[in-house]
Amino acid sequence: MSLINATASAGCAALAVMLMRFMQKRPLSLARLSDLLSLALLYAVLNALIHHALWSAFDPSQLVNPNQLAFMMLGDLNGAVIGALVLRWLARHTRLVAFARERASQAPFNDADSNLKD
Repeated sequence: MSLINATASAGCAALAVMLMRFMQKRPLSLARLSDLLSLALLYAVLNALIHHALWSAFDPSQLVNPNQLAFMMLGDLNGAVIGALVLRWLARHTRLVAFARERASQAPFNDADSNLKD
């Protein structure tokens, strides 16, 4: 069940990003507060709904309270907004983004041609 929960959480995040891109018909800009809040809200709703659907199918004992879905949505929304705002602040006030870009540009590519040259 832990593997299902972890997969659902990660899958919901990816699904929320893809759905936001589709619905807005443009790339997301996490520097825009409206995009950030919309993505956090969509993630919170999707995550709670998918988890509860999976629990209903695989482990109904996890459904303990009728208000559980609403509480999970509120918790996910708070966590997503706070986490996103912290990451946004770090990106603006530290060299975190520059460091990540530098590391990504220096990463060796693992393709068949580079293995043949060695």
